[in-house]
Amino acid sequence: MIAAHAHTSRMGMTGNQAEVERRRMAKGKHVLTRDVMESVVPTLIREGHDKVAISQKLGCTISTLQVQCSNYGISLRNGHMMKKEALRVSLSKNAMSILARRAALRQVSEAVLASRLLELVISDGMIDAVLDDDEEE
Repeated sequence: MIAAHAHTSRMGMTGNQAEVERRRMAKGKHVLTRDVMESVVPTLIREGHDKVAISQKLGCTISTLQVQCSNYGISLRNGHMMKKEALRVSLSKNAMSILARRAALRQVSEAVLASRLLELVISDGMIDAVLDDDEEE
């Protein structure tokens, strides 16, 4: 009988665990679980890894990593959880229907998609362009 020696990877997985994880990722299973997003990703960011290195380590695309970090309120710059304020908005049935379809395509909730849209419009300074009215600040 040959004794198998499992080595531990940087992410704390044995060689066998890493292989199981690699196969799971190859089959298209969800990689960025809550545990990964809340503990592994912030740790990697604080250790100085950039989004390219993190996405490679986790076996996902950069855009998937960015979206999930946004969904979990994680800053890719420093790994800190960003404090978010709650806001309740009312939408027409038509707008809600469109939002629901688009959210389903992205596999996120309507609230997450609406939040991302508002964050981008605001952070990119596009409020006036989106509203297209003549109102000045």
